[in-house]
This record gives sequence, C-alpha cells and structure tokens, in this order.
Amino acid sequence: MMANIRFRSIEGYESFKTKCNFFRCEEEYPGWTGNEKYIIVTDVPEQELLKEYPRMLSAMRPYLIVGTDYGKMRNDSYNAERRAKWFSAKCDAFGLNDETENFHNELIDYSFSEKSTLSMELEEALNELTEIQRKRVIKYYFGRMTMEEIANSEGTVKSAVKKSLEQALAKLHKYFI
Repeated sequence: MMANIRFRSIEGYESFKTKCNFFRCEEEYPGWTGNEKYIIVTDVPEQELLKEYPRMLSAMRPYLIVGTDYGKMRNDSYNAERRAKWFSAKCDAFGLNDETENFHNELIDYSFSEKSTLSMELEEALNELTEIQRKRVIKYYFGRMTMEEIANSEGTVKSAVKKSLEQALAKLHKYFI
C-alpha cells in the first residue's frame, strides 16, 4: 500500500488504476531476487500504456507486465489460502469442527445405505432453500466457484452472493440441528 501513496500524486494515476492493477514484487513474493520492482496486471499492450502513462511507468521501472489471467489466478490462490486458513482455524487435524462436526468424507467409510440416507437428507435440506440460495450453495460448495465468480456469472455483486450464502447456511444449520 505504501507504493500507492507515492503514485497517487502522479498525473494519470486514477485513470491508470482503472486499466491496471499493480503491486510491489518484494511485498507479493518475500525473498524476491528479480530486478523488477513492480508487477502490472493488465491486458492493455505496453506500448499503449507508455503512450498514455509515461510518468507512471517511468516511476515503476523496472516492471513486469502480466495479463489479467494472472490476476485471476492470483486472486483464486488468495481465496483458496484464506479458505484453508479459516478451515484450519475452525477444525482440528481430523477436519472436525466443534460446532457442526464437519468430516472429511474420504476419511469415513460409510456403508451404501448411510451414503444414500445422507444424500437424501442433503437433498431435502437443499430443497428448504430458495432456488437462488440452492443454486449458489451448489456452485460455491460443490462447484468450487468463488463468490466473485458466482456474482459475475449471475450479473450481481459479491456482497449479495455472500449474504445469500450466509442465509442459506443458517437455514441448513437449523435444518440439521
């Protein structure tokens, strides 16, 4: 964030931020040994950036430009790390959670009838949700989509998806308790 404070005073900063994201290599990758100081995430060609924002790019030299696919992969990686940290904080080494007793299915040997019963119970519980909640729960937990990906696919905002998932989990919690 310190880098942003320095760049805000450069002409064209606000416009640059609408087309590009950037971060310091050393902050992103501790132990960075490359010559580049910044990574710029954008799909705008470098020549176009140099024409529109010569002072910004000059201040960031040396830099590395990567496409928005890298930015998406980076965000997905951060989301996965946050989920893993949250889960590990909530669960013990066996994946057990004191509140809801979540298990890693691969560690449990259910008989066929138990699996069938669990599937039926889950289906019944999901049917208690609104259609949009059910679709979002399936996308998020079974389709492994991020909230942002769900929001983009539905043409809505991430906060609406988050609120909907929270409400759905509350309903499911009540159903199983």
